[in-house]
Amino acid sequence: MPRHRPTQQINLRIESAMLARLAARARANRTSLSEEIRPMLVAGLDPKPPLGLADIRADWLARLRNAIETLARKGGGNIEELWGIVRDLEVEFSKLYGNAETKLSRHVGEPEIRELLRGPASPALPDETAAKP
Repeated sequence: MPRHRPTQQINLRIESAMLARLAARARANRTSLSEEIRPMLVAGLDPKPPLGLADIRADWLARLRNAIETLARKGGGNIEELWGIVRDLEVEFSKLYGNAETKLSRHVGEPEIRELLRGPASPALPDETAAKP
């Protein structure tokens, strides 16, 4: 019985600059070039569905928090002031999302509208699928 999944070796022609970027990324992640490229190929063959407004908000705020923490660790600012900015932006995003939900509430029973707001994996709530007068 084979120890590994059967694999095939291929030859691939890519630009030198792309190879250099991939090799640098592999070195930074302490992986081989193959280990670096393989997940990218798999992800490209199985694309993720488009994000909804709620997903975009959550992702952007998480990235902002990470950037703020990195900045604070480097001594680049007052952490309390930076977290205040994050809180203010969270409030603004919440207002935007709340306004979008309110204005589209009559139409959220439609899968396309619901996906735009909440993402593709969001089920309709019982009162959203009921007929509207």
